[in-house]
Amino acid sequence: MPSLTSRGAAAPAEAARRRTEVKREQAEGRRQTAEDKRSIAERGRRMSEEVRKATENARKSAERARRAAEVARTAADQSRRAVDEARRIAEMLRRKSEQDRATSEQTRRTDSARMHEAIREAVREQAEISAEMNVAARTFGANPEVADDVPRPHSRGRRKRR
Repeated sequence: MPSLTSRGAAAPAEAARRRTEVKREQAEGRRQTAEDKRSIAERGRRMSEEVRKATENARKSAERARRAAEVARTAADQSRRAVDEARRIAEMLRRKSEQDRATSEQTRRTDSARMHEAIREAVREQAEISAEMNVAARTFGANPEVADDVPRPHSRGRRKRR
């Protein structure tokens, strides 16, 4: 059996060792808790960074979409102006075509009237010339066919042999 004195001295050292062990375990628990908190904070920081990046990307995407919408709006305005201009030109050409058609019809009628008048005039002149030639032929006997007082000889042409 150990002596009482050695036993008595070992008890406070054992108690001190136990207290130290308890304190070390508590410190380890606090260290572990601090590490867990640090780890959680790091994950939160990373997540915040990812959210910030996603927000920035969304902002950039929205800006690109806004610019694209503005370009599309501008293109639509230009297209609308071009269509309006094309309609205006088409209407102008339609009116011009209608005027040209009317002018062409008027010119055709005028030309037709002139041609008919020219034909009537030529027919009158031809009738006058024919009448003058008949008078001249009767007067001068140039054409016995039309002469009134000249007897017409019967033609004595050769008969065909059969």
